[in-house]
Amino acid sequence: DIGGGSCEFIICNSSEILWSKSYEIGAALLLDKFKFEDPYLEKQVDQIENLLDTELKDFLDAIERYHPQTMVGSAGSFETFADLIEMEYRNRICDNANENYLFNLAEYETLHQKLLETTLPQKMEIPGMLKPRADMIAIASIITTFVFRKINGRQMFMSRNSLREGVLQHLAEGKNL
Repeated sequence: DIGGGSCEFIICNSSEILWSKSYEIGAALLLDKFKFEDPYLEKQVDQIENLLDTELKDFLDAIERYHPQTMVGSAGSFETFADLIEMEYRNRICDNANENYLFNLAEYETLHQKLLETTLPQKMEIPGMLKPRADMIAIASIITTFVFRKINGRQMFMSRNSLREGVLQHLAEGKNL
């Protein structure tokens, strides 16, 4: 879950949570921390990735330990990625009734590049872009792409359920956290 103030990462399998942690490296915080050019420069993407390498050290160690290969994103950033891709390739907003969305990785990579190469006014004009998300969506994409590459990801999904809903479902099923 890539939020404005924090990012939450959970490594799990189908039956248990193996590792989890929240980091104060949300998109809004990084936007405030770095004064970015518009559009982003390669050196600025490198700055963010270097910060992520440092701040996420124990997460990166957990990746090495557990070898996740599928990313499941929740909430706003991933919903925005899905909506932008659906508008670009299928001229429709992502189906809100569908709980999960499987990303076409080539389409996601094209979107990631577009978000880095466009100015804020251009981002605001992308079909499907929610205006309040336009300023932070490129940073969310940098974080997402960084983590996906670190896990050598094979699949990326978006879940309409938030982490909070997932925890409540977990507890409702009588499982411990």
